[in-house]
Amino acid sequence: MADDMQVEVGQHQVAEKTEGRALNMKAVWSVILGILGLTGILFAAAIIAIFLGRSANEEIGSTGARGEGLARTGIVLGWTGLGISLLLIGLLLIPGGS
Repeated sequence: MADDMQVEVGQHQVAEKTEGRALNMKAVWSVILGILGLTGILFAAAIIAIFLGRSANEEIGSTGARGEGLARTGIVLGWTGLGISLLLIGLLLIPGGS
């Protein structure tokens, strides 16, 4: 049983070495803020998500880090959240009733 544990640990260490590329944290934060921006209330989070996602894409291109998909997702979520925020602001500004 102890041998199995050593093999699993050994395989895990090999897997870590083959990965080798760090995850870009700007991409992670871009997704987190993009999700918060989808509420429509935190439009600043959506804007920051867009900028962080673009910055993460540039860093990933130059460093080879992981997270390109996360950066793109953060950008898309940011733009979607910004659109929702603008729609909600527009709905609040339209005078209702007759």
